[in-house]
Amino acid sequence: MKYIILILIILITRIAAGQSGSLDMTFNRTGMVVIALGDTDNCGHSMAIQPDNKIIVVGSPYLALGNCFITVRLNEDGSMDKSFGIRGVVTTMLESGANEEAFTTVLQPDGKILTGGYSNGKFGLIRYMVNGRLDSSFASGGIALTGVGIAGKGNDLALQKDGKILMAGSGNNQFTTVRYMPDGTPDTSFGKSGIVGTPVGSLSSATAIAVQTDGKIIVAGSSLYDFAVVRYQPDGSLDSTFGINGIVTTPMNLSSPIVLDVVIQKDGKILTAGGSYYCNVHFARYNPDGTPDTTFGHHGITSCDINSPASSSSLTLQVDGKIITSGFWSPSEMILYYAMARLNADGSIDSAFGTNGYVHTPIQGMHDVANAVRVRDDGKILLAGCSHFPGSSNCDFAVARYIGGTAGISENEDLPVFYIYPNPAKDKISIEIKNAVFSKTTSISIYSINGDLLYSHSLKIKRYEQSVRVFPDGIYIIKLTAGGRSSEQKLVINR
Repeated sequence: MKYIILILIILITRIAAGQSGSLDMTFNRTGMVVIALGDTDNCGHSMAIQPDNKIIVVGSPYLALGNCFITVRLNEDGSMDKSFGIRGVVTTMLESGANEEAFTTVLQPDGKILTGGYSNGKFGLIRYMVNGRLDSSFASGGIALTGVGIAGKGNDLALQKDGKILMAGSGNNQFTTVRYMPDGTPDTSFGKSGIVGTPVGSLSSATAIAVQTDGKIIVAGSSLYDFAVVRYQPDGSLDSTFGINGIVTTPMNLSSPIVLDVVIQKDGKILTAGGSYYCNVHFARYNPDGTPDTTFGHHGITSCDINSPASSSSLTLQVDGKIITSGFWSPSEMILYYAMARLNADGSIDSAFGTNGYVHTPIQGMHDVANAVRVRDDGKILLAGCSHFPGSSNCDFAVARYIGGTAGISENEDLPVFYIYPNPAKDKISIEIKNAVFSKTTSISIYSINGDLLYSHSLKIKRYEQSVRVFPDGIYIIKLTAGGRSSEQKLVINR
């Protein structure tokens, strides 16, 4: 299999460079990277950031039923980490010929990597060494498979302080949680033979898990038309001090709502995010006893009104308590962009972030979905998911990095800003320059996706038109150089 990194640049720049929520141009020079793993559809579902800021992204083949777990590791700058697996990529079949998908990953304190999902209706869990090799000391050759009943599906992982591993998901149409010993064997002190199943109304499924500082376990998901949260004692029994016999359900007035992530705040409050497909993002926050947190939004519930179809896939907190969610935004039918929103601690939108609190990033401009969000210690924000190029049949892993606050502003604030339209283009493009200082060295250049210089022209005006008729359909890099600095954007030619 041939692994290729495509360097792709943002199509539409709405945010001034250096502003909170703008792409971090020190990451792969463009703020984003797309990883094409051969001639197949693949999608990143989860992400972890190592202490050295290397990036782990896990996922599986996309659209069609998956048949393996895929793990990719990038260096801090966005390049492939060739010390990991085969040129930065590890693929693992849990069972031969099985339908398999990886949905979640966590890092152990010793640097080993846990990846979870399902294989043929069973919970599937893999542990890798730091270099990407299977950890033979874990379960059976590095792989644990656990039957949990009908249609088992592991969705999220969490680590306990004692090294035990929790996986939450669904099985037998109920919330299902499995706990493993540090060596990958079932923890028989938890529930029944390491498994706890909890029916939470009709069509219930758990999608997220988190562990409180006191060892109690929060599992979140959905039940028909409700968000649902369950709290367990450390032994897997329901915590009767939480909600009604350990269960809280919140009607959301949505079609098939689903909680897609949960986090526990420093004050013990529980925050969930989700919604339903092509619906605005919804949040619910609970007090430690499961009652609605009335200081958050309206009676504990709020939403991001993006005024266009959107969905949330992941949730994280900044050190200042602000809330970041990721997913997709649809500006028109069949077009999806990476999307991110930031809320203040009270649930109000943070208008200082991006454009009025929102960031929309076209990666390849057709089907771009951010399934995971993480915040680095320096405040920079990473999104991971999948991206589909117009006209191509393949979907690829994609990662983007953004400025989170004041961090990184000095690295980007002097870059020249320009806009290209239309994009995609057919015959002619207009280039509008916003903040460049014109001199004899101010120029615009066109490069192939492989970095070959195809055209260059000096500039003396802020708006410039360029014919592109001589260039065949494809992806090109437009580079503006001014005042000793340069910035780049992607141009798509598609006739």
